[in-house]
Amino acid sequence: MWVRAYVSMCFGDPWEGPVPVEQVVDVAVRLMDLGADQLSLGDTIGVAVPSQVWDVMGRLMDAVPDPSLAVHFHDTRHLMTQCHRQRMDRRFSGAIMRAMMSVLPPAANGT
Repeated sequence: MWVRAYVSMCFGDPWEGPVPVEQVVDVAVRLMDLGADQLSLGDTIGVAVPSQVWDVMGRLMDAVPDPSLAVHFHDTRHLMTQCHRQRMDRRFSGAIMRAMMSVLPPAANGT
């Protein structure tokens, strides 16, 4: 059975704040060791910045031999495209929050 493992809140946690790169790499390595075929890294709360994406992806690619990586960004702070550009060679799934603003109540502004 093919398995995609998800690592959520790779770039920020609403309760604990910034997520150490080592923590993301440790979880990712453990998931690959358990047999995952692909890792999907999530900017679950929409706080990633391009330099962070570069660092996390680079460190992960050093730690996991030839990983199959997917990424998921939210465009809450209008940085999704720049974050994606950090690793154009990886799979990309973007949730464009601006496009959804017209159907969400005013209080649900994605921040």
